[in-house]
Amino acid sequence: MSLRELSPVPFSMAGIFLGTLLPMALVVAIFMDGSWTFNENSLSDLGVSDNPTVANIFNSVCMFGGVLMAIVGLGKVNLGKDLDRTSGICLVIGAVFLFLVGVFPKDQLAIHICVAMVFFSMTTAAVLTSMVSDYRNKRRLSATISSILLVISLAAIPGFSYKGLEVIGFVCMYIWFLVQGFSLTFSNHYEQ
Repeated sequence: MSLRELSPVPFSMAGIFLGTLLPMALVVAIFMDGSWTFNENSLSDLGVSDNPTVANIFNSVCMFGGVLMAIVGLGKVNLGKDLDRTSGICLVIGAVFLFLVGVFPKDQLAIHICVAMVFFSMTTAAVLTSMVSDYRNKRRLSATISSILLVISLAAIPGFSYKGLEVIGFVCMYIWFLVQGFSLTFSNHYEQ
């Protein structure tokens, strides 16, 4: 059986899990930390929390999220065409760097910043190319939601520190993964 013959379900479930379970794990880590404050702390501060359980949760979420993100990216590569494949390739590359965010926590600052920046850059490229592809392929709901999430992210820039913007970006990213997960399952515009 070739990859093209695979059902979209495993790829879409990875997106749905990424968009739902991982944010819940991060919320648990934030509450367990007790000292984490929105717009004052970065999410990466959780990876070096004084509470070792919180640090383990955050770093594990990044690594597990990287695996799920790579699965979604492979789904877009295998089920899509043109820009969907480009978006999928960007996701797979970004996934490697999300995994590395968990491997190199913030106490290894130089490496951590590099891997985090590549992760955010590749994810942004994936979202933008996917948004254009969704629009061109008449997946209007996905394109509209992606556009709204992009506007929210951009509108937040003047009002928040980079630490707050990181959180807003993550929330938007998780919503986008949830939408992409459903799109992979229910859109008849992906090659089957």
